[in-house]
Amino acid sequence: MLYPQIGDATQDRYQTPPNVKEFFSPGMLIGVLPDDCVAASSGAVGDYYRCDYHLNLKAEGYAGRTVYRVIEAP
Repeated sequence: MLYPQIGDATQDRYQTPPNVKEFFSPGMLIGVLPDDCVAASSGAVGDYYRCDYHLNLKAEGYAGRTVYRVIEAP
């Protein structure tokens, strides 16, 4: 669903695909933060990440790891 864009030979860079809304819906968890996401903050949602193609993610802990929950646009 998120695809690696090969850049640095030691690390893949993940980008948000244009059809992201076909795959992810609010409440779903994603294990990687795409490189095109930027930190944002608004209203009751608090800190979250705004990514390309109107994907919004909120970081949270799950099983000892940081994951990102898909949220509605604040």
